[in-house]
Amino acid sequence: MIVIYPFGIPIFYFVLLYQVRHIVGNKERIKQEKAMDYPNVQHVLFLFESYRHNLYFWECVECIRRLLMSSLLVILPDKSMIQCLVAMLVAAFFGRTYCAYKPILANNRLQEMCQWQLMLLLLGALMIRVQ
Repeated sequence: MIVIYPFGIPIFYFVLLYQVRHIVGNKERIKQEKAMDYPNVQHVLFLFESYRHNLYFWECVECIRRLLMSSLLVILPDKSMIQCLVAMLVAAFFGRTYCAYKPILANNRLQEMCQWQLMLLLLGALMIRVQ
């Protein structure tokens, strides 16, 4: 069970979205679906409605980010500099990814700033550990 959740949820989300990719990946088709109150994609609406139509799979990327920031750090040695460094690299990578792709419909800046703030917080933690 401990292996199913970290890998199974993002894969399951991707499979669900892949099955309706011809609808959610097409701007015109999604407008038609919206006009009819989403009859064909209602069951996966929560996975893609916040993201641009060409980045409908972004919730899978977001799941991977959350898993890396939680599960990967638990595997690394506790209270080590490598743990802070890996977390900083993950935060910087996803911060830059949000800057490049701008996947969110409403406000990408908030997510970008959160990633950079997290990286700076981890930099402070790294500086405290170095002394």
